[in-house]
Amino acid sequence: MFDNYWIMLEAADYLQDISPTKDRSACQLLIQPIDHDFFIMGLPLFKGYYSIHDMGKRSISFIPVASGKKPFLNKYKLPTKTLDRKENINDL
Repeated sequence: MFDNYWIMLEAADYLQDISPTKDRSACQLLIQPIDHDFFIMGLPLFKGYYSIHDMGKRSISFIPVASGKKPFLNKYKLPTKTLDRKENINDL
């Protein structure tokens, strides 16, 4: 969530097929450890979206690519509940 807008990230966004025949028999995880108190989302965050960087307004806008499966960003309120491991997100 960025400024109350949700950006869809899927597990596949953080995997890269490195098999010689591109049959997904070998994959690389696109997450690297860092020595900071924060997490850098990195390039996988942008997969499936066109992005517009506006330095004057200090903003980034996202729109899904026409051939992709990502949705338009929707504005929502901040979550008010923390999910327990046993809960299903669809039950909220």
